[in-house]
Amino acid sequence: MSWVIAIPVLPALAFVLLLPLSRKFRNKMLWLPITGIAVSAILSIVAFLKVWPGGEEAIQEPIFHVFAPIAHVGGSALGAGVLLDPVSAAMLVVVTVVGLCVQIYSLSYMHSDERRGWYYTVLSLFTAAMLGLVVADNFLQLYGMWEVMGLCSYLLIGFWHEEEGPRKASIKAFLTTRVGDIGFALGLAAMFTATHSFSFAVVLPAAAHWAPGVATVVALGLLFGAMGKSAQVPLHVWLPDAMAGPTPASALIHAATMVAAGVYLVARSLPIFEASGVALTVTLVVGLTTALVGGIQAVVQYDIKKVLAYSTISQLGYMFIALGAGSQLAGLYHLVTHAFFKSLLFLGAGAIIHACHTQDMREMGALRKSMPITTIVFTVGTLALAGIFPLSGFWSKDEILTVLAHEHHYVAFGLALLAALITAFYCARLWFRVFGGESHNHHAHEADAKMLAPMVLLAAITLVIGFATPMFATFLGHEGEWPAIAMAASSSAVAVAGLLAGWWAFGLGKLDTAKVKAQFAWAYALVANKFYFDAVYEAVFVRGFVKIATLLWRFDGSVVDAVVNGAARLWRQTSEYAWAFDGSVIDGAVNGAASAVKSGGARARRLQTGQVQAYQRFVLGAAIALVLLLVLVKGA
Repeated sequence: MSWVIAIPVLPALAFVLLLPLSRKFRNKMLWLPITGIAVSAILSIVAFLKVWPGGEEAIQEPIFHVFAPIAHVGGSALGAGVLLDPVSAAMLVVVTVVGLCVQIYSLSYMHSDERRGWYYTVLSLFTAAMLGLVVADNFLQLYGMWEVMGLCSYLLIGFWHEEEGPRKASIKAFLTTRVGDIGFALGLAAMFTATHSFSFAVVLPAAAHWAPGVATVVALGLLFGAMGKSAQVPLHVWLPDAMAGPTPASALIHAATMVAAGVYLVARSLPIFEASGVALTVTLVVGLTTALVGGIQAVVQYDIKKVLAYSTISQLGYMFIALGAGSQLAGLYHLVTHAFFKSLLFLGAGAIIHACHTQDMREMGALRKSMPITTIVFTVGTLALAGIFPLSGFWSKDEILTVLAHEHHYVAFGLALLAALITAFYCARLWFRVFGGESHNHHAHEADAKMLAPMVLLAAITLVIGFATPMFATFLGHEGEWPAIAMAASSSAVAVAGLLAGWWAFGLGKLDTAKVKAQFAWAYALVANKFYFDAVYEAVFVRGFVKIATLLWRFDGSVVDAVVNGAARLWRQTSEYAWAFDGSVIDGAVNGAASAVKSGGARARRLQTGQVQAYQRFVLGAAIALVLLLVLVKGA
């Protein structure tokens, strides 16, 4: 089973080989990353089959586990490990299959971009990081891969960095997710303090014996990190703007991988949340708020990618609802089904944008005539998102509603149904604006085979995966059963009601949106301004930061610079005085002494006449002077 390590290593190897190449050679080597992810996908399926049929024994005893210690801190070994169990096996298949579809699709979508080689290079590193996160056997390694994904997300969102929109969106995504990562890091610090380990095998069983306060601190730290990556309110603001990146990258980042990483983190660490209790409630409230906010925002968008972005936020909220209710199964199952049908929708949106040269749904319409295959597969994804039987979204949504009812979260159950109604409504709005009505884009055409094939595969998976509901539950070690008839009927009725409302409003054109906006101006202003999250952040954090920076700049200029420059001037003046003193006094004394010696020497030299008689006279005169001196002294 050591070959499991190759699953994340192969895309990483593709990144290493492509990185040093020139742009020209990178563009010619696109087969390398595609081959790497294709082999990883095959190995992931084999690994999944090795774990199958999973169950409780597989949860307790992983099929494959290896750990390599790298360092020791406080007597605890820190290192990298590979863990294969039912949860990681399912995630490996999801990431590699969607990743392979995205890379094949991108061959056509990015074919005219001069930097497509760099796009594939970063995409390979991103995929490797997500796979490394999935098979990590400890929280520290998971955090390391988490940060690499954040870097790759920044690079992919800002891929077209020549334009202002992608450049700002990449910075916004990077900074917003970093805010969440601070909580993650603090949670890890508290975790290590409590257990002196980051290992799943050590930390998760020990969580039940922690004091509730310790478990709450750790769980809330992990939750805050997950809220950033998985775009939960109030850290959701980066995801809609991230649509400025290439659409295939959005299908991978914002459907199956990075945004799912937060859900995966909470699902992995659910025993810590259960030990806290408070953290579960917070997770449930965050999920409900996010599901409703994201759904309402999706209703008023005209950019097709932003509709899907807010839809993703809403569905991620649904996953947090499941986890907040204490169900790892429901959260992960919706993660899996959502990854496939939302990737399908993003790729479908990419095909539509590629054909229509616009993202504005008001400039589309009647594409069912010119793009029949795209219409079929996109319809499959839309109905799955709406939760229509027998598509995959129906089964996973029903699983979440069943958990809420079973755990007696009746208020949450009602709000989740409301979110499902809103979802079905904006799904109908999206479909009728793009595929119904009259055509506003006469040069639209069907996508080519390289774009259609991945979409058809994802549509096929979306059609059949829901029928594996009991098997998936058993695979994760839970009792598998089909949804209750009453629950299925009520959720289906809500979904159908939402679709019918959308058909009435946009299919038949019975809703005068201008009149509704005028009649409910305050509500529309609230939603159109994105509930003022961005405005508040702009006013409090961005402008606040600018004001503080301006004050510090002025303080630096008026006080710090004044002190520094004043000290410099004082030093200069002191140096000038010292120089003058040195020149006039010190040098004067030294030079004066030298001049005196020189002058005395010149006078003394005159005594050297070279005549013996003169020297005798000097000696005689000196002797007489000496005798006179002695006489005078003696007399005195």
